[in-house]
Amino acid sequence: MHKLLLSLLFSVFMISCKKEETLDQNKVIHHKIDGIYLLNSAFTSNAVDLNQDGVALNDMIREIPNIKNSNIEIKVTSTFMYFYMLWPEQDTRQFPSNYWYEKAVYAKMNFDEHNNQLLIEKKTDDAVTGWYPPQEAYFQNDKIRMKMKRTLLTKTGMKEVIIDATYVKMPEYKSEYR
Repeated sequence: MHKLLLSLLFSVFMISCKKEETLDQNKVIHHKIDGIYLLNSAFTSNAVDLNQDGVALNDMIREIPNIKNSNIEIKVTSTFMYFYMLWPEQDTRQFPSNYWYEKAVYAKMNFDEHNNQLLIEKKTDDAVTGWYPPQEAYFQNDKIRMKMKRTLLTKTGMKEVIIDATYVKMPEYKSEYR
């Protein structure tokens, strides 16, 4: 009987340690990545002329109006992690499509075992909303580097491109771990 009670107490202790370990891991992640990130660069796999100036470029900062408003917010608490992104989307209903609107999306997220790759959850309504999470997103040295697939309307028709974007963490952003 004494051994059974001791075994039960040990099991309860191990379970409570596991929960504390998870909370501590979230706290480590919070201090590492929680914050707001501003767009630093965005380049496409193929040059495109989106601003209708007759010059096709890979540099999306020069091609897309208001792209500098794009940002990412990563929020990490003791109970959840989320990814929020503001990104300009093109109105592709007609050409020339000089109308861009800012689309805000959010998704649950997690990290790989090394806390370097952001694993952004795909949602069932992604096809309906027209937004798809990045294919890749990595964190290193207060920067997030993402690869996103987008279909853009150009003079020559719809073009599918991969956008390689880098975001830099705002150093003045601070939040409390909860």
